[in-house]
Amino acid sequence: MNMKCYEQLEQMHFNCLQGMYFSKIHPSESSTILLSDKIEDTYYNYCALMQFHKDEFKEYWINAKKMFPSNRVPALYVTPSSNLYGQERNFLQSFKKQYTDSWMVMQSGKYLCDLKIDKKIEIKRIETQEDFKQLFVETFQSAYSGDDPSDPYGQLSPTYKESLLDSWDRNLEYKKDHYLAFYEGTPAGVLTAISYQELVGVYNVGTVPQFRCHGLGESLMATVAQQLNNHQILFLQTEKGSHVEKWYGKMGFETLFYGECYTE
Repeated sequence: MNMKCYEQLEQMHFNCLQGMYFSKIHPSESSTILLSDKIEDTYYNYCALMQFHKDEFKEYWINAKKMFPSNRVPALYVTPSSNLYGQERNFLQSFKKQYTDSWMVMQSGKYLCDLKIDKKIEIKRIETQEDFKQLFVETFQSAYSGDDPSDPYGQLSPTYKESLLDSWDRNLEYKKDHYLAFYEGTPAGVLTAISYQELVGVYNVGTVPQFRCHGLGESLMATVAQQLNNHQILFLQTEKGSHVEKWYGKMGFETLFYGECYTE
């Protein structure tokens, strides 16, 4: 995959989460600054797609920091689409790495397409009915409760739930499919698939802790994979080196590149 394809994947990610986790996108010739009105962490508040010469960085960073609200930590998100990639020692000596995302694409759908879903599991695609909408969001919150110490993201702030609720009927240019998994009738897992043309981004994948290791996550992923056409590409991001990254690898995903977040 060439540099243009990397950037296409990132732009898709930014655009399809506009109105959900990203509230504002400020594009310019030198970078794209993404901010969230509700979420305060650096997962959804950063500068990306940076393009400038080394001697321009200091002035760029001074001006970029002014775009961040006082309760946000200014951050840089570095991927192969940025000319900072591979040059971190030259540009970012005084910065600290906060996290590293593994950007993954499904290279082989055989495992998921051949998967038989357990009869105890039922997957429902959620429409706009208020009862299921609330149930989806509550299940999402339970899945990211932080009760399992092995979770790469720990307990999510309540602002994620608020953002998800507010986004339900926004950004209709991108097709959003919310899926809710039930285990023996109890809501136990969630997934959101957002698609535009040939790209399909997978988000909000989570299983309530007491229902893990029952095949719910794989069943959700299989439901999405089995609905793809031959030209669509499934992609996602997860924490580099986490057990979740290995789990996706088992299902046929491979890492294309890494995204690294830095703060001063």
